[in-house]
Amino acid sequence: MRKLYLDLMENFNKISICDVTSLFFLIFSFSIPMIGYHVPKYVLGCLLLLKFIDVYTNPEVYKSFFVRNKIKFLFLSFFFMFSVFSFLYTDDLKSGFGLIANYLFFIIFQIIFISNQLLLRDIFKSFLYGILFLEFVNIGIAIYNFDITQDYVNVINSITYERLSNMVKLHPGYYSLMILISIFINNYFVQGKKKWLIFLFQACFLFFLASRLLLLLLLFFCIFLIFNLDKKYKLGVTGVILVCLFFLFKVDFVNESVFRFSNFDNALGIIFNEWKCGMEICIKEITSDFIARIYQIKSSLQLIFKSFTSFLFGYGIGDFKFELLKQYEVNNFEWGINAKFNSHNQYLSTMLIGGIFNLVALFIYIFSPLVYLKKSVYKKLYILIAIVFLLYSLTESFLLRENGVLVFTFFVSAFALGNDFFDTRKFLEKNETKCI
Repeated sequence: MRKLYLDLMENFNKISICDVTSLFFLIFSFSIPMIGYHVPKYVLGCLLLLKFIDVYTNPEVYKSFFVRNKIKFLFLSFFFMFSVFSFLYTDDLKSGFGLIANYLFFIIFQIIFISNQLLLRDIFKSFLYGILFLEFVNIGIAIYNFDITQDYVNVINSITYERLSNMVKLHPGYYSLMILISIFINNYFVQGKKKWLIFLFQACFLFFLASRLLLLLLLFFCIFLIFNLDKKYKLGVTGVILVCLFFLFKVDFVNESVFRFSNFDNALGIIFNEWKCGMEICIKEITSDFIARIYQIKSSLQLIFKSFTSFLFGYGIGDFKFELLKQYEVNNFEWGINAKFNSHNQYLSTMLIGGIFNLVALFIYIFSPLVYLKKSVYKKLYILIAIVFLLYSLTESFLLRENGVLVFTFFVSAFALGNDFFDTRKFLEKNETKCI
């Protein structure tokens, strides 16, 4: 026993700040899906503290990385800087401060990922396992809430869309976004039968969340997978995917998911008919979320092109929402006024905040990792994730919510800065610098 105790103490003394930081990094990436319970923020606080201690003890290491990557840090900070600049001409300071507080993640993750010694593969796999853990917790809660007195169809419909995501305090769109990203990670970093079991489980879970755009992206990804598979797997995987699609769309208990797609189709018909009458839909009678979004986009565009100044600089980070609600009044969009809808389009919301300059800064932020990524596997993965963010921006203003900002900035910063881990190790070895 004494020998075991001495061995444990000897190993404990060898643990460095870098080791503890790396452990908390993995815990943080695992906890990101639990954002509805605010778990990531607590872990992030500990991670930041450890990072500052590491910076204090190894200032030369971090100074070297900062100098070498100063252009990269500048590109990654443009969007934050332009958003903060728009605060100078806003009247609603309280709302402005609230959104700027969310945008601090654009800077925080640059600090977190600088001089990172973990492999990106390990960080992403930790995120994947966090998503799987949350999904199993979600299933457990659904089973616990199971009401045996309800008929079969009502029971199944009670675990679709927002009723399923609300069990773990998440918006169905953000939940679906994280699951789709984890599917991409699973494809590149998990091998063997486990990879396909995780893929099928994730795909079915995504279907019940019924996020239309992300389901369509999953379908295109399935086609991409089939075309890139070895011949010996191609037939089997294609068959399994087709059987799953047939089962999900034909069985009667998926009414809610199918309805969301038919609702989209009906909305297009209504808009086409009304377009011939001058696009004067009776706003008070709108029941389709798709038609409502058409009017959110219409109102946003009217504000953006109201003047040359609004096109260049927007309305300020605190006032843009107030201006949008006033435009809803002009358009008699009562549902939008009562529900206080945003643009439901990240590009339009970005322009409402800081104009065209802010939008350009956002694109620079999204595309900057592609300039620096060297390893092909990470480049392919980031291209997939970037496409998801770019398309999701067409239907959601996800950077107006803390959850959306955290997920977005985590992955962009990881790909932009996280691939420095090889350089980090070489620098430490060359300069004989060790973490305390």
